[in-house]
Amino acid sequence: MTTHERSSEPAAGGAAASAPRGATSSGHLGVAAWIGAGGESIAAALAGDVARDVDERWRWTMHAIGGERRSAAAAWAERTGAAECAHLRELVRPGVALSILLGREIPGDADLRHLLDGDRRVAFVGAAPLTLATLIALGDRAARLDVVPSFLSSEAWRLAQPIVADFRGDGADARVTTVAIQMRGTPGESTLDALLFDAAMVAVSLTTSIESVLALRQSPSATHEPASIVAIARCEDGMLLSLDVADTGGVRRAVEFVGSAGVCVVADDRIEWRDPRGATRERHVLTPPVDAVRATVDSLAHLAAVRSGGTGNTLRAAAALAEAAKLSARTGNAESPARALELAARP
Repeated sequence: MTTHERSSEPAAGGAAASAPRGATSSGHLGVAAWIGAGGESIAAALAGDVARDVDERWRWTMHAIGGERRSAAAAWAERTGAAECAHLRELVRPGVALSILLGREIPGDADLRHLLDGDRRVAFVGAAPLTLATLIALGDRAARLDVVPSFLSSEAWRLAQPIVADFRGDGADARVTTVAIQMRGTPGESTLDALLFDAAMVAVSLTTSIESVLALRQSPSATHEPASIVAIARCEDGMLLSLDVADTGGVRRAVEFVGSAGVCVVADDRIEWRDPRGATRERHVLTPPVDAVRATVDSLAHLAAVRSGGTGNTLRAAAALAEAAKLSARTGNAESPARALELAARP
């Protein structure tokens, strides 16, 4: 079998069909930022190492910056000429189309609804996963939420889509039987819940028919030990999904497809398709992100390029899968994401 050749250069983000609210005639997008606990490193990168990209390539204009980390907010505001804010709700002002919230904390539902007023968007950067209850309470507004870093917005995942499409449709009897999703993180930078949510986002992007999930969780008995969770999900069409998550080993994300066309791996450092006998049909070596900050910057770059939300249903499905997995780890029983969604929607 001849190995196909594909370019490993990311495609440039195309212009949107119409300028979003907060976009100037030059195409710049009005952005506000709030720096919470745990958001200092990415704020320093956006204000320092990648500041030129933020302005020239991403075409972001910073209008307002505030947060609990006042010194970081003040330094960024001074560098960009943005107004300093003392309160989260002050991010909502004329010209702002996107608010980015840096840090582990999620604002309350009332504050989120305020930030999403009109057609504004909110991006959570490095935050704890959104709960089902919050996503349901936000209703249609949830479609204007983004969560980064996300493997779905990584360079590897974007470049792999034509290859994955070929793999999943290679022949009349083509079928993917198993998908194995692996997420690793860095202690102190990546929480187990956030990594599980990222894995769940990948899972629900591949199928909408997850029936049940059975999970086991390993909690650390000492401060130096990692936390991990492994879950197996069954889909209505018989496909199996595995989610293997641990908060150690540094940033490493990989998805392996197993099916009639062989094995296809999409990872931060490579994209590879091997046929059933192990022969390489296609392989590309990539430069992986060196840490969580770089992975976050890559996701934000994609967000800047596409300038559109629309992930509300995916977020709810991912939250339902993640919560079902955590419940299963506690009960020892298989749990249903649909049931988790139903329970969370009850008044």
